[in-house]
Amino acid sequence: MKRGTLILTLIAFGCTAAMITALIFFPSQILPSLKREKPDIRATGEPDDFAGVDLTNIRTFKASAEPLVGLEAGELVVTVLSEDFDGDGHEEQIIAYRNFGAPATGAASGASSGNAVQAAQVYITFVDYNAETRQYSRVLNDKTPATRPATVAMYTQDLIGDHKSCIIVSGMNENEEKTMSVYKWINGRDTPIIKIAEIITDGSISILDTERPDAYTQGLTSGQSYAIQVRSSDPTSSSGLDQIETTWKYSGAKGVYEKQGDVRLPGARIDTRAVRELLSGNSARFEQFVGGLWYHVSPSGTLDSDQYIYFDTESREIIFYGDNTQQVYTWRNSSTTRFGIYISSQNILVPTMNRIVDLELESADSIRVRVFEDVRMRIQVSAPWDGSYRKANVSANKNKRPAKVNTFISGIYDCTFGRFNFSPDGTYEIAQAGILQNGTYSFFMLGDAELLEIRPKNLSGEPPERDSPASYLPKGQETYRVERGEEASIKLNRVRIGTQGISEYHEVPVILMPAYKE
Repeated sequence: MKRGTLILTLIAFGCTAAMITALIFFPSQILPSLKREKPDIRATGEPDDFAGVDLTNIRTFKASAEPLVGLEAGELVVTVLSEDFDGDGHEEQIIAYRNFGAPATGAASGASSGNAVQAAQVYITFVDYNAETRQYSRVLNDKTPATRPATVAMYTQDLIGDHKSCIIVSGMNENEEKTMSVYKWINGRDTPIIKIAEIITDGSISILDTERPDAYTQGLTSGQSYAIQVRSSDPTSSSGLDQIETTWKYSGAKGVYEKQGDVRLPGARIDTRAVRELLSGNSARFEQFVGGLWYHVSPSGTLDSDQYIYFDTESREIIFYGDNTQQVYTWRNSSTTRFGIYISSQNILVPTMNRIVDLELESADSIRVRVFEDVRMRIQVSAPWDGSYRKANVSANKNKRPAKVNTFISGIYDCTFGRFNFSPDGTYEIAQAGILQNGTYSFFMLGDAELLEIRPKNLSGEPPERDSPASYLPKGQETYRVERGEEASIKLNRVRIGTQGISEYHEVPVILMPAYKE
């Protein structure tokens, strides 16, 4: 009996070893069901869900925050927002999710805008903490008008002025309409969440921030409620750009937002054929139109050269520059709207920082921009990106395809003020005589010119002496025109980007020579 047991044990070990060997050397044959196609993150269409996204190779759609409760079968998370809404010392959660178990409304059950995409209504659920049971539970589920998950942004703002956050959920539906739902968390109710606004339009939705007194900022008094401005197409007009503007204001007596009146807004007179081509429902056509550099137009009508947005259609990136700060976002996808496109983007360095950019055609050379932040973290954006932008007059051969350039490189170079170390993660270090400066950098193309932008962060060691080589270290964010030379050298000429294009400072250039190991 013992001999038979020993033989069976040896056979079992042998089979196990054979199976492990097969899994190591022939995984695709043994487990074919685990093979997945990667969705194209740059395609204009949306993937059916986020389950096929390879999180190790491409930037993630989802936030880093995980739901505090489990979802039901058929519910797929779109985004999560955490905040202490009721002031009990515990964070609550709002989860936006697609519900594949519920039937989609209207045309959402079919394809949208020529993309064979399965549409499912976007719901939100509110998760509250129960101090008695010490557990989180869902206290309310509600359906939003949005059906396109890539366009959904969720953020909070004190709309009413009572120092309490409203939850704002914006997005788009299958009819290429903008949607916005606003919720308020009110303590002392059996159901603590109420909906105070829900708006659907083929135009735009924006919140009108009004200046509040210092007493509100200090928490001493309440502030004025913000109005919501809604623009939609004028059904009685033959022009494609004429709109109707409606203002929604908060009613303290009813506790909801109500319409206050309509105003007709005549649009710019552009050739009808040109408008028809740009607003044909083809996002690629509008992307081609917005590709390039756009400067912010101040309320007085002048160009603000210190604030611009660069749409890089080749590299699929969007560069925001304002208040001496540059932010680079990956252009994830575009959705067509009645007056332009709706862009979903993600910060290249911080995956939890997402930005929805709403672009509308304003005239033949101007667009209107609205930005919705979906950062999923407490952060303040210094530059107000909303407003009108006019295309820069950058001289370049439009028939010549712009050259591609690597945003980040890996290399060590010697220059007059130290050893320059570029890292592939977008950071750099300059070291000389015990002095170390580090920061971030990026190479990019503007027309036919290759540029390098450097943003210093920290300087350690003894301060450099005046007129010493190290005293020429970059003091702040600076931009250089790049010239590639022989033996892999790089010449950097400090420049300024303005409304007329690129202007040089006519300083002595910085020469970077590769530092080879001996």
